[in-house]
Amino acid sequence: MQNFFLHPSLRTKPLGSECVGPVQKILPACRSSGITIIWLNWGVLNQDLPLLPPSHTRVFHEDGLSGIGSKISTRWGRLLMHGSRNAALYPPLQEEFHKGLEMGTDHWVNKNRMSGLWGRSTELAHFLESRDISALIFAGVGADQSIPGTFVDAYSRGYDCVMLKDAVIRNNGEPNTQPVNYNAGMSYGFVTDTTRLLESLRQS
Repeated sequence: MQNFFLHPSLRTKPLGSECVGPVQKILPACRSSGITIIWLNWGVLNQDLPLLPPSHTRVFHEDGLSGIGSKISTRWGRLLMHGSRNAALYPPLQEEFHKGLEMGTDHWVNKNRMSGLWGRSTELAHFLESRDISALIFAGVGADQSIPGTFVDAYSRGYDCVMLKDAVIRNNGEPNTQPVNYNAGMSYGFVTDTTRLLESLRQS
């Protein structure tokens, strides 16, 4: 849910921002219930660039860009590189992150592939293992790419995975996430929504 995908200065139609509200709605209750909040985001390092698969250049080849690491502008920095402004969270969520950071409930985790759990070892894998986390709830932008990629890899590693269907949207803002939700619920885990999650947290 980074600026590159949601900020109106970088997207002519940042419709993916429609999932910002549902995410904001559940954060206070999740924090109060002791749920760890993980902001999993692109944060590519210079040493990662030679190791990225060629498909990443194609996927992020648009509007004059030539793949991850290419310069967007002086203001926004290099595409999805760690520490760049375009890789920061969309402003309303950046505020949420800092709020949770002060509370000790929120954590930033970088990734350099669509999936945060690809291969033998990733920053996300280390984080989850170090805290003995066994269940994951998914929300955010990337219902056609990043979210199902991490969801399936998490399932394959033995995590219990839950998709929040009203807090997940495709990168281009299209609401049709039915195939993703179907596969999540039928094969790889469970599907619910933010209303039912909040009800469950109130009862626990």
